[in-house]
Amino acid sequence: LSDDVEAFKPLVNDVTLLDTEDIKRQTKYIEDYDNIICYTQKGPEEGSFIVYAYHEVKFKSIETLAPAMNEFYVKTNEQGEPYIYLGSIDSETDYYLSEVRNSDEVMELIFDVNDKLQQAVSKDHDLAEFYTKLEETTQKVTKNE
Repeated sequence: LSDDVEAFKPLVNDVTLLDTEDIKRQTKYIEDYDNIICYTQKGPEEGSFIVYAYHEVKFKSIETLAPAMNEFYVKTNEQGEPYIYLGSIDSETDYYLSEVRNSDEVMELIFDVNDKLQQAVSKDHDLAEFYTKLEETTQKVTKNE
């Protein structure tokens, strides 16, 4: 929950590929990440993993936590320390990641997270309103690109 790019250096292979404007925007309305659970699959090369990080987002001034999930391609450096790989990948790796993403196990996990989010949104008017505004903003940004 920091927009300090230096803090990301040990976590990623190339901090210049981070969307710093998006990070700054998110730190304005995200208060915390709770209930983090990582699901991993073996990656296409030795020492690599595909990580699905489930978490529940606590937005400022909204009581209900919002379930979410991100996919990360994680590699290990020469010292065996993991880092999130950002950047282009070859077609073979892309195919592998797509196969895992479309597997029954991962699709079930995605469905479960989406279902939990829909339940949270239906129970909390403030959360529903936040997501509606977020979607509208995203559509405006996409149209202007």
